[in-house]
Amino acid sequence: MIRKSAAKLVKKYQITQRFFRQISVFLFEKHRITMKTHLKYLLFILPFMFGSCKTMQPYYMDILRPGFVVSPIGEQGVLIVDNAGLQPADFGHVFEGIYKTKADTFFDVSYETSSAKTAMLHYLADKLEGEGFYDSVSVAPDEWGIATKRGSMGFLRTDALNDEQRRTLRNLTQLPVWISLDKFMINTETIMKSLGDMYITTRDVVVRTVWRVFDAEADTTMLVFQHNDTLYWDRIGGTASQAAKGMPGFISTLPEIADYVATEVYRIFTPFWEPVDRVYFVTGSYRMNLAYDCVRNDNWDGAASLWQEEYEKGFGRSVYRAAMNMMLYFERAGNPLAALEWCDLAQASFNQSFFRPKNLEIRILNAWKTSLVVRVSEMNRLTLYFNGKLD
Repeated sequence: MIRKSAAKLVKKYQITQRFFRQISVFLFEKHRITMKTHLKYLLFILPFMFGSCKTMQPYYMDILRPGFVVSPIGEQGVLIVDNAGLQPADFGHVFEGIYKTKADTFFDVSYETSSAKTAMLHYLADKLEGEGFYDSVSVAPDEWGIATKRGSMGFLRTDALNDEQRRTLRNLTQLPVWISLDKFMINTETIMKSLGDMYITTRDVVVRTVWRVFDAEADTTMLVFQHNDTLYWDRIGGTASQAAKGMPGFISTLPEIADYVATEVYRIFTPFWEPVDRVYFVTGSYRMNLAYDCVRNDNWDGAASLWQEEYEKGFGRSVYRAAMNMMLYFERAGNPLAALEWCDLAQASFNQSFFRPKNLEIRILNAWKTSLVVRVSEMNRLTLYFNGKLD
């Protein structure tokens, strides 16, 4: 009977380990997740797929993070200016492979990119306005006649708004912050390959941009940076024609390209909300169970009172688990400094507890502490956005 039970246990362990490896490979290879993100998934998501889901629960929330540019919100407004030239449709695109058979053309070879630039600037304005940290966000209309980078090679220039352009803008707008797009270029590489009985078509797209942030009132450049993004499409077919026709036309992908770049760039200019995942412990003592009921009823103050009492009067693992729950309570309330203080208390409880904390719990706490240290350092920058009135 003992041997049979042990055999079952070993078999269960082997199945669990095999499933864990399969999930890890799926996350890492199939979705091309980076190692940093991969470890995050292992720490915060996979544990809930096993027995630990009875011990802890995930909690998802949004945290406020500062952009790279720090400017008081006050009565601020932002003007977005197109100061980039127009890329010729026949520049920067590479084709390799089979493209025609008889009278049929496999690929749409129209590569006009001007609509992508216009869409990107308006997507950026919408995203900045949507965050609500600036009173006014607008895109300078073409009628203002700001563009000067003309000629077939003007789009390669990265120079800033000149004196004449700045004078024109001051006469037309009172907005104090200008975001100038000083270069916009798209390169593509489309390749068709034979894979034995199959064909594959791939398209790599690289978007290169240069941006400047300008303080119009002080007539000073605040920030200059280059931002590059890459996007990728692929299609497989039994014939070359199928593999080619499955690939979306380049023009049809321009809105997606523009939206992607705007999403990546807008966080440079403004605070933004970022989704994060945390955990909290739900068992260990009657107080931990009652606190879990409070959480399910959205009574976080009641839960925090029970967690603090458990930390002060509890026994065993529930002491440091209660301290970790207090970390979530304060971070959720927008007080990462207090959460970091409870992190130190949880670490001290780790060392004092007769029951050794699980390795998973230690990894979670260490990763959480790293995140809180960063958040505390960001609080000073966030207060600048709100003129020192950040609650």
